[in-house]
Amino acid sequence: MTEPQHIVRYQHYVSRFYLRRFANSEGVIEAYNLLDKRMEKAKGPKGICSEYFFYALETGSEDDVSQVVELAFKVLEDYISNNLDEIVTKLLISDKLTDDKKQVLSLLISMLHFRGPQMRNFTQRLYKSMLVNTFGRLVERKGMAEVQREIGELSGITLPEMKDEEKEKLSEQILSLEVNNKPHLELFEDIPIFANFFQAQNWKIYVSRSEAKFITSDQPVVLQDPENWPPAFGVPLLAKSCFFTLTPEILITTNYSLSGENGKTEIEVIESGNEEQVFQFNLKIASGSKKCIFSVRKGELNTVATSLEV
Repeated sequence: MTEPQHIVRYQHYVSRFYLRRFANSEGVIEAYNLLDKRMEKAKGPKGICSEYFFYALETGSEDDVSQVVELAFKVLEDYISNNLDEIVTKLLISDKLTDDKKQVLSLLISMLHFRGPQMRNFTQRLYKSMLVNTFGRLVERKGMAEVQREIGELSGITLPEMKDEEKEKLSEQILSLEVNNKPHLELFEDIPIFANFFQAQNWKIYVSRSEAKFITSDQPVVLQDPENWPPAFGVPLLAKSCFFTLTPEILITTNYSLSGENGKTEIEVIESGNEEQVFQFNLKIASGSKKCIFSVRKGELNTVATSLEV
């Protein structure tokens, strides 16, 4: 007799194997709530950055899709986590990062960037905007009657003749349609592709040997438009600068050079007495947070929170 499949109900959008690196000696992670402006009760990785059936087509409703996504992420996470200890050990002694290990980190950055609530909200807004604009252009070009007919053909539903006020109501209903999680879930297939984009950038890895520690958040990857980018063009993902805390001692930045060589990697050690440099990076990480910032200890969180409240 086959055993029933284990159902994962609370699904993490920030991987637990990553969050564990920010746990203290008691196994819990300190958290500061930026929205409520207060320290939260420290919890283990299992209790943060997760939602009930987050990867379902409709968040919170159990379905097979969420379990397929969970299984796919488990395979990817196992591959990354199996390599991570060696990578961290090498970086802490400023050892050279080989291309295969850089690819592992690129996959981690890409995965954490795409799977969270911020990317979901952005994707849903984008698709809804496309729907609204498409409907508006169709009505403008073909008229409401023809659009009604086409909607009827596509849906198999015969729409009755409508008065002007009924047509207006139909327009409002179409414009208020909610987009489910499918567009966001489909993005996950492109995680390896975007990992190549991150890997192709120039990397600078900061290793803190000072007393200060790097923080992370519920959106661990922060992207920023580069300075002096030609204003006539939008900034593609490949050209955006990236800030990502790997551990409390290691922070990775990536950037794209318009004029020089790309794909280079260098390591900079932050020595004791340069705690301000760590603090400035922590402010950058906090700027990308949806709600909570996390640290191995409270000190860095209080310092960042105090600065943000000024």
